[in-house]
This record gives sequence, structure tokens and C-alpha cells, in this order.
Amino acid sequence: MQKASTTELAGWTAHFVVDLLQYAESISD
Repeated sequence: MQKASTTELAGWTAHFVVDLLQYAESISD
């Protein structure tokens, strides 16, 4: 299994956080 690069990991984490924030906003209304 290839080790993910820091850039890939940062990009994936940012995408996950954005999705999480959008989900939190959608259920807070």
C-alpha cells in the first residue's frame, strides 16, 4: 500500500472538513 503524500492527505482532510461543516449547517436550520 502506497503511503499518501502530505499534500494528498491535506487535500482529503480539507474536503472532509468542508463536507462536515456543510452538513452541520444543513441540520442546524
